[in-house]
Amino acid sequence: MTINRITIYTFLIAVLLTSSTALANSNNIPQGFSCQTMECKIKIKTLKEYARNGSSYAQEIVATSYLTGQGLKQSPEKAITYFRKSMKQGSGRAAWFLFAMYHYGMGVDKDDQVAKEYLDFAINKKDKAALYYKGASLFIDNNQSQEALNLLTEASELDESNATYLLADYYAQQATNSEKEQGALLFLQLKADNFKDSVKKYNAVMSLLSPHSKTNVFQQCESIERNAISGHKPTIIEQLDTAIASISYIYDSPNSIGTRIRGNHTLARDVNILRGAMLDIFLIGMSL
Repeated sequence: MTINRITIYTFLIAVLLTSSTALANSNNIPQGFSCQTMECKIKIKTLKEYARNGSSYAQEIVATSYLTGQGLKQSPEKAITYFRKSMKQGSGRAAWFLFAMYHYGMGVDKDDQVAKEYLDFAINKKDKAALYYKGASLFIDNNQSQEALNLLTEASELDESNATYLLADYYAQQATNSEKEQGALLFLQLKADNFKDSVKKYNAVMSLLSPHSKTNVFQQCESIERNAISGHKPTIIEQLDTAIASISYIYDSPNSIGTRIRGNHTLARDVNILRGAMLDIFLIGMSL
């Protein structure tokens, strides 16, 4: 086994097993965000009303609040109830949370069979964390597996940076110049976001490319860096305001009929309330 191959396996094992160590205690519920102020709790209460009225996106946020005890009194049982409501409306993210809860025994008894069913649902709904987890798991068993590469590619295209990093490392170590070029382009995407050691990795693979391939990469460099995510990171209150705004125009509309309007779990994609340093361990199996 080459040193580079060992590096890949070490990275993958760290990715998939960190959570097993960090979350070994079933009472160790990860914290995805802090919501202790009265203003924050009022906004969570507003979202709870939308959740009761059928908004699956609000149900995810409320479930997360119950899971972490931020904004609402901690209750894994109520978290599961709201995640399941959201999942029934097609939310892959809610299914991914349920998988993690049952897989790690987070506030519930571990149940691998139930966890697998939730994971399969999340993958079917193209949840990027689930795609990455399954793809990386398969990659450990066989790094030539086309299924693993397909899952990781899907996750990468949904902006799962860990999947992009793993694919970039994989392609950078392949024999052909075109594959190395592909690895360089993926590291370039991560370099724009300063993800992990992507700058070092990008420079290393670029040093191995032919002049023609370097030109191909440079031609795409400007557009990739121009599209990089940068600037102001919204506060928790700003994120909650965005979530409420994305839901309220449906639920508070004078044209609404009745109080229960189901769906809309695909709204407010820019709201990052369900993530955070500890919650990322819970969601993806590693600390970003």
